[in-house]
Amino acid sequence: MSLPEDNNRIKMLIDHYCDGKELQFSQAIGISQPRINRLFNVDARSGKYPAPSYEIVQAVINKFINVDAEWLITGRGSMLRASNEDALVNIVADFTKPYDKKYDNQRVPLYRLDATAGITTLFMDDRQQTPVGHIDIPNLPRCDGATYIVGDSMYPLLKSGDIVLYKRIRNIEDNIDWGSMYLLSIDMDGDDYITVKYVQSSEQEGFIKLVSQNQHHDTREIPISKVREMAIIKASIRFNTLR
Repeated sequence: MSLPEDNNRIKMLIDHYCDGKELQFSQAIGISQPRINRLFNVDARSGKYPAPSYEIVQAVINKFINVDAEWLITGRGSMLRASNEDALVNIVADFTKPYDKKYDNQRVPLYRLDATAGITTLFMDDRQQTPVGHIDIPNLPRCDGATYIVGDSMYPLLKSGDIVLYKRIRNIEDNIDWGSMYLLSIDMDGDDYITVKYVQSSEQEGFIKLVSQNQHHDTREIPISKVREMAIIKASIRFNTLR
């Protein structure tokens, strides 16, 4: 059985950055070597290769900043991003509302979610998280922070590796702007599942709908009690190659 494309791209990164050494790669991204090794061995129960988990994909993107996130997840494009000299940064989408107060300029902290154990920890008032950088953004409403996204659920509006700027929502049940796009932290059997979705009202009491831009992703309904944190997306930023 040939290695699936998703797993093969991980192997390509191991070969490129670590001379094929799985242990060196696992230490670099902070994932145990046995978990990396399982990607290249058929599971005895399912008879298939395990797919790379969200945690592994996020760890790779956060460690190797030149790796193109869209390539890693979908195989489209090139393995490595263009150099800074060959890239153009621009706001590709502005999700602000007419009633939002805008500021001439603001310096928004940029975070990597793995460094803060998810947005739940990021939003804790009693901890001061250290950003990996700052983004100077004009003519936008107040934003609490920015972070990279992983996955294709909002494709083509948002691509893996895009940066989203967000404003934290407090008192979630009373302050949802139905139909808007949110960064959410959801309790999935004790694990922190992070996603970006449109949030719509549900006919089921106490539930919300999570809707993707990508038509290949199904709409899901979850209890609102499962939502640990929410932040409304105000804008997104993308690196575009110039050549």
